[in-house]
Amino acid sequence: MTQIVRKLAAGAFLAILLCGPVRAGILLTSTEMVFSFDLTSLTPTPPYTGIKWSVVFDAADPVNLGDQLTTRTYGDLSGVDLLQVRDDTALIITSGGLLYGPLITANPIFDPMLDGKFSIGLQMPAGSAEMLSMTACGVFSLTDGGACLTVPTATQTPEPESASLVVMALALLGFAVDRRKR
Repeated sequence: MTQIVRKLAAGAFLAILLCGPVRAGILLTSTEMVFSFDLTSLTPTPPYTGIKWSVVFDAADPVNLGDQLTTRTYGDLSGVDLLQVRDDTALIITSGGLLYGPLITANPIFDPMLDGKFSIGLQMPAGSAEMLSMTACGVFSLTDGGACLTVPTATQTPEPESASLVVMALALLGFAVDRRKR
């Protein structure tokens, strides 16, 4: 039994070395990540006059020159009712590549968001960046803190980590070799 545990530990160590560091956030790539916000149960309640939202990027993997970030705003949950598509890369790089936070208000195309149910999609057609969190607030004025909801990375359903798959494969290989020796 101790030999099996040693083999699994060696396999896990090897997998971590092969697959690189564990990420703290969500790696934004060419696949759009859609984040849904339902502010209807928060105080103050909708309808709002504006929506403020911000994204915090990891300092170890910010938005850089050569990257491209496309933002999509949707008037409903789960990426339904596309309202706008924007390339916001220059705005983020200007702020140091770590924070992005537009205010959506006073434009009738965003009215479907003011009921407190909306979603925001982020996609990196070129490059990549690691997002730590996204916060959205329903507001009544520019200075209003509003009703805010933060989507931590833990609420997303990530793809299986490559390190986990390598560990599992090495464990199965270790069991097969151990069984064949017997």
